[in-house]
Amino acid sequence: LFYLNNLANQLRTETNPERLIKLLPQKIAEGFQVERCIFFKIDRQKLRLEPFSFVGESLTNIKKFKFKISPNFLHYLKRENGILWIKNIHEILDKSLLNMAGKIVASSFLVGNLSYLGTQQEATRLFFKISQESDIEHPPSHSQQFLFFLDKGISGTPLATYEVRILKSFMQTVGIIYENILLYTRLMELYRIREQQAMYDELTGIYNYRYFMQELEREANRNKRFHYPFSLLMIDVDHFKEFNDSYGHLEGDRVLRTIATTIKDNLRATDTIARYGGEEFAVILPRLKKSEAFQIADKLRKKIESFTFGGKKDKHCRVTISVGVASLPEDCNDARQLLLQADKALYQAKKGGRNKVCIAGKHIPSLNSIKT
Repeated sequence: LFYLNNLANQLRTETNPERLIKLLPQKIAEGFQVERCIFFKIDRQKLRLEPFSFVGESLTNIKKFKFKISPNFLHYLKRENGILWIKNIHEILDKSLLNMAGKIVASSFLVGNLSYLGTQQEATRLFFKISQESDIEHPPSHSQQFLFFLDKGISGTPLATYEVRILKSFMQTVGIIYENILLYTRLMELYRIREQQAMYDELTGIYNYRYFMQELEREANRNKRFHYPFSLLMIDVDHFKEFNDSYGHLEGDRVLRTIATTIKDNLRATDTIARYGGEEFAVILPRLKKSEAFQIADKLRKKIESFTFGGKKDKHCRVTISVGVASLPEDCNDARQLLLQADKALYQAKKGGRNKVCIAGKHIPSLNSIKT
C-alpha cells in the first residue's frame, strides 16, 4: 500500500495526459503481479482499438493488436462503472471482446475504459459543452479515450480476488488523476485561447485596442523611469467607407488585413501595432524621437499607396493612409495627452488633403514635406 500511495502521488505530478498513459504500463507492472499491461487508443468513430503504450509484449506482437470493438461493449463497460473482471474467457458474451481476447491469448484479465473511472464525468462534459457553445473559433477538442488490459501473461494464471480488488481501486485512482489532468490541460488551453482573444484583433491578427492602451501606459511609465523617448503613430485609411460601398466589405476586410500586415512587416520587433478601431491603426515606437517616427510613417504611407485593391481588372483603385505623429516627452508628459496630440495631427493630415503625414507641435524644418 505504501508503494501504491507513492506511485499515485508521483502520477499526480504529471500534467500531460498522454505522457501519463505512456508511464502507466511499466509502473503498474512494477507495483503489481501483472505481466502484461496494454493501453489502447479508442477511435470512437471507427470503433477501433490501437496500442498506445504497453509492457509484457514484444513490439512485433503489439503491432498486430489492432481490433474492432462494438459500441455495445463500450456501453456495457460504462454500465459496469468502467472496469470488468473477466474470470474466464467462456463467460465473454461480446464477440468483439472475445476476438480481442483470442488474438491476445488471454483467458483471465481486467479490462476497462479509463475515462469511465473518473468521478467528475458530468463536469468534464459540461466543460466541453461550454467550450463548444462559446464564441471560440477553435474550442478545445474532446479528450482521447483509452482502454486498458491487464493480465498475468499467456500462461492463463487467473488474477486472485484480492489482486483484482487492489487493481480496481488503483485504476479508479488513476482514472481520477487522468480526468483531473485532462480538465487542467483543457482549462489552460481555454485560458490561452481567451487570452489571445483579449489581446488580438480577430480580423487582422494584430493587437487590439485594449492591449494597445495597456502597452501605451506601460511605455509612458518606462519613459518616466528611464527617460527614454517614444513616439506614437495614429493611422487612418482614407475614404474607407466609400471603398466599402464600392467594392464590398470582403474586399474592405482584405484591405485592412493587407495594411496591418504591411505595417507590421516594416516595423521593428520592439514596436507595437494595434487596430485602434474600424479603419484606424496605432503604432508605438519605443526610443524614437518625432523626426525618426515621421520617416517611418512616411515610409509606411508610400508602401500602402503602391498597392492596388478592388479585385476586378476593370474596377480597381489605390488605397491611401493618413498619419498623425506625436512624441513623448517632446509634445506632452503622459499617455492620454500623447494620444490626443497624435489624433490632432491625424486630423490635420485628413484636413490637409489625406495621404499625408502630419506631426504634432512645431514644424520640423529639416523635414520640409511635413505639414502641420
